[in-house]
Amino acid sequence: MKTSKIKTVVNSKEWSNNGKTIIYHNLEMENGDKINIGKVKLQQVGWELTYEIVEEGQQEFNKAKAVQKEQNFTKSFNTQSTKPDNVQDMIVKQSSLKAAVEFCNKDCTIEHIIANAEVFYDWVMTGKKPEASSNDMPF
Repeated sequence: MKTSKIKTVVNSKEWSNNGKTIIYHNLEMENGDKINIGKVKLQQVGWELTYEIVEEGQQEFNKAKAVQKEQNFTKSFNTQSTKPDNVQDMIVKQSSLKAAVEFCNKDCTIEHIIANAEVFYDWVMTGKKPEASSNDMPF
């Protein structure tokens, strides 16, 4: 059993039988696997799959089967986001800027606000705490 995110959807093909439609996908996974898997939903880059390879070496894409059944809801309730890293980065920057504005009083300059936002951003993204300095504090 393996779990990996989809790196590339090479192609997909629908197949119907007795009113049930399955979409067969050729997927390149982030862990390097190339798999062929049938799913009810069209798979997308960034989605995470748990699968088991059932046939290797016959084709470029190894046949795989899903280990977890697909859910019947449209939104993912996972705690792990599938948003691209740059979107997550922008969200953290925006919230850090908002916190810096709220933290600052009316006498702060834009430079002070930006410096405070960078401190908040660094702490959220890396856990890096600001170093206490007697003369060069951003706030």
